[in-house]
Amino acid sequence: MRIGTLLFLLGAVIWLIIIPACGSGTPVVLTSTAGSPSPVTFLGDAVEREGYLLSALTVEDPAPPSPLYFPEEGKRLIAVEIVVGNISGARLGINPLCVTLVDREGRSYPPELGAREGQLATIVLDRGERVRGWVAFKVPDSTVPTVLRMSKELFGEPFLEIGISPPPATHHPATVPFNRIKPPLPRMAETVVGAGYSLKVLAIEDPTLPSALYLIEPGQRLVGVKVVVGNVSATTQVVSPLFFILVDSQGFVYPATVRARNEEIGSLDLDPGETAQGWVAFSIPEDVVCESLKFVPSLGSEQGLQVDLTN
Repeated sequence: MRIGTLLFLLGAVIWLIIIPACGSGTPVVLTSTAGSPSPVTFLGDAVEREGYLLSALTVEDPAPPSPLYFPEEGKRLIAVEIVVGNISGARLGINPLCVTLVDREGRSYPPELGAREGQLATIVLDRGERVRGWVAFKVPDSTVPTVLRMSKELFGEPFLEIGISPPPATHHPATVPFNRIKPPLPRMAETVVGAGYSLKVLAIEDPTLPSALYLIEPGQRLVGVKVVVGNVSATTQVVSPLFFILVDSQGFVYPATVRARNEEIGSLDLDPGETAQGWVAFSIPEDVVCESLKFVPSLGSEQGLQVDLTN
């Protein structure tokens, strides 16, 4: 393993473990950029700001813990299933660490990473894309949760807020239209070049056979995509299965499921002119339709490659 790969892996670990300071908690009433109050929101509502969307779908209180969760006396686990969407904005980096729970006393709580299965992915959303997942929180037994806050970046100020209390019987859900147009994309077997890389999709297996290390979850299926990635730059480039994202026909995105399929493309350095070939696997709901494959080598970059998987 070369230095570039080691630096990438170290950066990925730091990205996942740093806990952001996402505010100290305020009442559930939203505040616009101009400072004027917005209507109170409830579970099932959606809010939009500057082209980005946040909706809270379900609250589990208490939540079923994952094997990674360690209970603590006097505290319980709460999980909220959310949808984050990019309607018309610039590329948005998603991280569960940017989500904060606020109780009715105004106290805020950071997420408990890995505490619930199906955790919100650390991923990027381009225009017309969205992601769905769970964020869990360990709170005192007496806590009454009321709102979720989300920042656009680690250590950033709260950008979106949504109420998570059950709606009253007379409440009409607040919705935000998500009108998506499929972008024109290169086809499978075509070579796409950009950001110092080349990408070609050789095959798609839907479903694909899992490796001996992976167990398919109920309601999910495993999809495999065979790719060739090349370095067309003048410097060393890093390749990893974590750079790949699957997009379905509704714009929902899914990160790669590492070690779920044999012959997986490796995490390695490519010298100029070198290529790497292998499979990337994705765990997706049984009823969704695969639309495209994205290759995003940097979470902070606007660059990336994308290929249509439907033709």
